[in-house]
Amino acid sequence: MKTKRNLAGFFRTLTLMALCLALLCSGALAGTVRGDLSNRFEEPPTLEKDGQTYQYRHGLETILFMGIDTRLQYDDVRAGFRSGGQSDFLLLLVIDKENETITPIHINRDVMTEITVLGVLGEEAGTITTQLCLSHGFGDGKEQSCEYTCDAVRNLFLGIDIDYYVSMNMDAISELNDFMGGVTVTLNEDLTAYDPTMTAGTTMTLHGMQAEYFVRQRYYIGDGSNMGRMERQRQYMTELAKLVYARLEESADFIGELFDELEPMLVTDMARGAMINTAWNARDYALNHTRTLEGENVVGPDNHMEFHADEAALKDLVIEVFYEPAE
Repeated sequence: MKTKRNLAGFFRTLTLMALCLALLCSGALAGTVRGDLSNRFEEPPTLEKDGQTYQYRHGLETILFMGIDTRLQYDDVRAGFRSGGQSDFLLLLVIDKENETITPIHINRDVMTEITVLGVLGEEAGTITTQLCLSHGFGDGKEQSCEYTCDAVRNLFLGIDIDYYVSMNMDAISELNDFMGGVTVTLNEDLTAYDPTMTAGTTMTLHGMQAEYFVRQRYYIGDGSNMGRMERQRQYMTELAKLVYARLEESADFIGELFDELEPMLVTDMARGAMINTAWNARDYALNHTRTLEGENVVGPDNHMEFHADEAALKDLVIEVFYEPAE
């Protein structure tokens, strides 16, 4: 029997994106068919490892969540085609409908991979290998930028499918936090460079900009790396999930209310009703632990931090989550 712990864990993933950490997740969109069905009977992609052939799993749905480091409203006019903002938060949610599991993959924004770049007139000018977070900066800051980020994540994960995306700007962090009445956390790092009350070891309920400081800032905090920030993001997700689960116990309408609150800061190719319905349908799926990439941080030639994923470990992760032994 599935437990309430699994349900609470599922809604932890639902709420990831809203702080530029989470919002909603989905299985298949009810009543909606996406993509070209002409290849549905084609042989699935395969990968080889240690003499074993693996084939792509059936019944997977993937959603890429992005938290963008801009306060520009998405209906603002962008200045050019290379100012779409960086994706500070990246979460790939993998829903396995056949096995009734959900696997979140928290992706380091600094991971090096191939991305598409645009010229000054908006034309595609080729690809470069650089930090994944920069892929969103090219394009219109809306759907085009999201598509380029999806392409970059596909490249990183050896050609996997990404079915949908959900992107929100940084204003959503405090919006969600205060909509929930504040989120209580224990500070494992000193954030007094941003708020004098945020000292290490303090347990406090975050309000307004404090939530953004906690999940977004990294400079002058610990070693200043993205790894520490990612740990705080996951801590925030856990505490936020408890609040969301409690509200869902009170009212089945809560997810719709949350979506309506955050919709002005949202860019997605998913429908509101489908998000709500399929999230409910998948409420008893087992939640696997959040996966991260193995690798090392190095300072690049431009003095920016780079994360180099371990290629063997990355392939193992892709096979484990997206593939199964070929028959």
